[in-house]
Amino acid sequence: MAFQQFVGLRLSTEAGAVPTTAQLNEGELAFNVADQRIYTRFSTDIIDITDHYTRQTTDDLLAGKVDKVAAKQLSTEDYTTAEQTKVGHLSVTQATDLDAIRTRVDELDAAVVLVGEWDASTGAFPGGGSAGAGQSWIVNADGTIDGVSFRAGDRVVALIDNASTATYANNWLKLDYTDRVSTVHGRTGAVVGQAGDYTADQIDETSGRKIMTGAERSKLGGVEDGATANASDADLRDRSTHTGTQPLSTISDAGSAASRDVGEGSGHVLEVGGLGYGGTMPVATVDLFASRQTQQYYTSSSASNRPTSGNAHVVHLDGPDDHNVVMAFPQDPNDLALYLNAKYAGVDSGWMRSYHNRNIVGTVTDDGGRPGADSAIIESGSNANGSYIKFADGTLRTRSVTPSLVTDNDRMLSQTGFWSSEPHTVTFPHAFVGTPTVSLTAQRDEAAHGHWATLGETLSATQCSVFVFSIAGTGAGYVHVTAEGRWK
Repeated sequence: MAFQQFVGLRLSTEAGAVPTTAQLNEGELAFNVADQRIYTRFSTDIIDITDHYTRQTTDDLLAGKVDKVAAKQLSTEDYTTAEQTKVGHLSVTQATDLDAIRTRVDELDAAVVLVGEWDASTGAFPGGGSAGAGQSWIVNADGTIDGVSFRAGDRVVALIDNASTATYANNWLKLDYTDRVSTVHGRTGAVVGQAGDYTADQIDETSGRKIMTGAERSKLGGVEDGATANASDADLRDRSTHTGTQPLSTISDAGSAASRDVGEGSGHVLEVGGLGYGGTMPVATVDLFASRQTQQYYTSSSASNRPTSGNAHVVHLDGPDDHNVVMAFPQDPNDLALYLNAKYAGVDSGWMRSYHNRNIVGTVTDDGGRPGADSAIIESGSNANGSYIKFADGTLRTRSVTPSLVTDNDRMLSQTGFWSSEPHTVTFPHAFVGTPTVSLTAQRDEAAHGHWATLGETLSATQCSVFVFSIAGTGAGYVHVTAEGRWK
């Protein structure tokens, strides 16, 4: 019997299911409805016949094939006239590696390309932020950008794509065409100095090398050999070996001071100890301005209007109409500053202290809105609440760090998936005179979770409240609190 009569169909709704030889007899069909595939079994193979061509489809495809023409690879209709013309333009006379040509073209694309001129005085690098690597410009006007000086004639080359308009490092390369030495005395190459390259006017003298003039050479030539042999150099310098006297009037260029008397009077030359200079200083026991002495003196503990509570060395300059200037140097190794005070028409300006490396940092004080006479410029300190820096102009900056704050599973922000800690109160290490500006930085205590911080409802001159937020219900983190405001 040529054929047997039987019906064998298998059906599956499972995506990706393929029947096995145990599930399908030879000649039976299996349908996968989910994948829209049809399978059958030939011998021991399972065949997917879903996309097999029908006989008519095969005939239609064969009808469109290209027949081979004798002595040709393709018919003349498939190799178009335009393609023949294009190939005809090739004029190479030997085998040519087109891949190598393509590589060379790519290399040319990455080479330095001159774009145009650039005005360095604009304060910005060329290209507007979109300069490509290898693009270059010629400088046509001097300028300095990001600390790099350019002169007309230099070149600038972009090192990267989208090179910055403000930053030089790793973005630009300066090619210096203006500082090169082209020749030396008309000679090029490895130039070696020669006699006659410089004149005496072009040579700088040093302490050990002097250029002798013609007059000096003539003078030296006029000294006889052994001219100092009659006495040693020490004898010639010894004043005791000189004899005779010489009137002052016969000495030229002695100046008017040589003929003046020594003393403290008008027109006299000041002697050692005069006006308190160089000798034992007088002691002032009254108001420093009341003494009205044009001299220097020493203050005792009983003197009033002193710059500090201790003793001091004072220079008093007295002027007309109760105009006075006083300079005081405290006798205190811990306070070596110069103090100045002035009186104009009897009005005292108050003591002002100069600053140096020993009193810039210390205790900052206030005197009616300005730094006190003994005030430092900067004061720093710390306590259990953190640290602070206090400036003489009234600025105050504090820093504090909270303990580790833990987020609570019961404190999730509604519909967000974020959790919050309990509010924590931070007391500033130094009080402000008003409400400061506060900045917060969160530091996570558990590396697996992200954290951030925010201020709570409390913010005053002495404290603030903060929260930590986390993406985890049991996260933990610290809060770094920086506050800045005024202390006066």
